[in-house]
Amino acid sequence: MGGGRERVLRLAWLLSLGSPVTAGYAAFVGTSVVLVADLVRSVSESVAILLSWLSYRAVQRRPEPVDGSYVRSLYGRVGLAIAVVMWISAGLIAVGAIASLRDPQHVANVWAGVLVSAGGVVYNLWFWRRYLLIAQQDGPALFASQWRFYRAKAVVNATVLVSLIASSVLSSHAWSAYIDVAGSFAVAAFLLVSGAGSAGHALADMR
Repeated sequence: MGGGRERVLRLAWLLSLGSPVTAGYAAFVGTSVVLVADLVRSVSESVAILLSWLSYRAVQRRPEPVDGSYVRSLYGRVGLAIAVVMWISAGLIAVGAIASLRDPQHVANVWAGVLVSAGGVVYNLWFWRRYLLIAQQDGPALFASQWRFYRAKAVVNATVLVSLIASSVLSSHAWSAYIDVAGSFAVAAFLLVSGAGSAGHALADMR
């Protein structure tokens, strides 16, 4: 059972490697602050997923039995590292969004971003369901945090998608340029809240 769960984590990380590539392409061809924010988010999430897989792998590969305190401590340290990565990413996105407030631009060529965001919603919903099933089968606490993580990822992908569509549809209005900036702040807020949740669970595990 542990091997099957590790394969799910490994698959999630391997697939996450494509996210910065697709998000980077969408940000390159499109004119949108929220797409740049989504690129930063995808990189930080790929790092977070990698750390989750490596921590579970480290526990499963130990030759001697491990006690619960060691596992909780390890997952706790990983959770704190993930929180720091998310907070740094949120700070970078917020700085970019604040700078864009001085001269907000209307979005253009965001078709790639729309496709990437829509695909991200489907992808994250699938892993959300997969991790939820594992957690319900008395899987380690790591998997409970993963299904919450992917649920939040699906929500923020949907937020980016709505932001891009709204900015494009309402582009004839001058104020619509601020929709893109608002989407960036929403992504930054998501990372801040997710990081706080990760840190909270991590500190609880380390007690």
